[in-house]
Amino acid sequence: MSTIEAPIDRLLARLDAVRGRGEGRWIARCPAHHDHTPSLGIAEGADGVVLVRCHAGCPTPDVLAATGLDMADLFPRRLRRGGRGPRRADARRLPRPDAAAMLAAVGGEAMICALAASDLAAGRALGGDDYARVMAAAATLRRAADAAGRHQA
Repeated sequence: MSTIEAPIDRLLARLDAVRGRGEGRWIARCPAHHDHTPSLGIAEGADGVVLVRCHAGCPTPDVLAATGLDMADLFPRRLRRGGRGPRRADARRLPRPDAAAMLAAVGGEAMICALAASDLAAGRALGGDDYARVMAAAATLRRAADAAGRHQA
């Protein structure tokens, strides 16, 4: 039996009012602000990576700092040490993404990031909702890049 604690278990043990919201999904009170009702969304990916989002707008590093964790704690040890994702044989079994749909999604998400970059370059701070949307766009772009990498010849 392994004594290494999974990232999701490490995080959930440090949160209050945790409730399951389906397989691999939870909500809890955000420890980074005075949260009366749960506003922190938590999800565990198939690779064991934990995603955290405060719907009130707290930055993820602040949420983690309030629990005594940091960004590296969201990743399983094998990924932190440069481990690989699925073996190539496993990757070949994955369905091929629809290239046109992927490009449309990437284009829209890239536009969100470009608009945010433009605001930041002009000295305008991003509000909580805008920050959350940019983080969601970045996550979508990362998933698209990962999916494209799994299907290279």
